[in-house]
Amino acid sequence: MPTIRPDLDMYASNSVSVWSRVRGLSGSSFDSNNVKDGYSVLVGYTTKGGATFTIRRAMFIYDTSSITSDVASASIDVTGYGLGSADIILVKAVFVGGIGAGYFNDFRGTSAATALSNSNGSGAGTLASAGIDYSSEVATWNTGGVNQISLNATALADIKGEDDLMIIMMEYDHDYLDIAYPSVGNKAVGFWWDEGGGTNSPKLNYTLATAATDNAIFFGANF
Repeated sequence: MPTIRPDLDMYASNSVSVWSRVRGLSGSSFDSNNVKDGYSVLVGYTTKGGATFTIRRAMFIYDTSSITSDVASASIDVTGYGLGSADIILVKAVFVGGIGAGYFNDFRGTSAATALSNSNGSGAGTLASAGIDYSSEVATWNTGGVNQISLNATALADIKGEDDLMIIMMEYDHDYLDIAYPSVGNKAVGFWWDEGGGTNSPKLNYTLATAATDNAIFFGANF
């Protein structure tokens, strides 16, 4: 089964005192060269030093320009590390400009931008109807092994049709659904980045569809 390592993997974070702003504003920090992080994707709330919501999202770019055939199945295989308390989901992205904190909210499509602008912490800004899902909700996380996240039909089509597959991994229950984190604390998942080496790299794993074969047999034809 062919695999592709990411050309880029990183996280971007944002910390703001108001939930409606923390989801949709450009990120305030990023890191693109860590080996592993215990808090690769995170949502949380603290009152230390002033009330602050924090969201961290992970970003991936895979070069899929060589794939020109239909893709039967695919997954992003991520080696867990550190925390495993959050549910996550993969969504489609379009990263604009140089690598930086601005990738934080580079979701693909105007529906996603509209949803973020509607954020109120009670679900008005949910991304569930934005049409950007690349996976289903992932509700369990293995912190000591590989987490195989199956990609949906939209992602399979984009693997074939796009030169680069761009993905944001985000926390599901609060960030994706626009439900403000309710109390002091956080939920997060951690994992190894590509800088950790080939074995632990968050790979795109795919299988091409089998080409149809014409097995017609002609009998009794006079030529």
